[in-house]
Amino acid sequence: MIFNSINEKILFYIFPAILFSLIPFFLITGPFLSDLSVSLIALIFLVYCFKKNNFTFFKNKFFYFFLIFWFYLLFNSLINNFNIDSLKISFFYFRYGVFVVAIISLLNVNHTFIKYFFFIIFICFVSLILDGFMNIFLKKLMSV
Repeated sequence: MIFNSINEKILFYIFPAILFSLIPFFLITGPFLSDLSVSLIALIFLVYCFKKNNFTFFKNKFFYFFLIFWFYLLFNSLINNFNIDSLKISFFYFRYGVFVVAIISLLNVNHTFIKYFFFIIFICFVSLILDGFMNIFLKKLMSV
């Protein structure tokens, strides 16, 4: 990823990196914020690719395999269920493939990014474990 200005770097690298880093905290709160961040990262990455006219990130055998799987899901939705809701759900799985490609491109820009993500996941796990212990001990104190 090549950035021409500081605004491009903020929009196309720093903001998606922050959103990706916050996904573990968003998963604790529920599915809305995590799905929103995945969709925003995928959308921002697609805007970056169209703006720079650079689609080399998508020329990958894993992305091609994902496309085949996505077409399989769409085909199954059309054949097995004549319900339009099933088709809408399957159609928007495309964002996960674009999300993975966006994260790979973010990791290509900064390799230490994964280290920070590990620390954030560690903090989330420690906070959830401490919260679980507090709930167990407070319930035992309340029941006595």
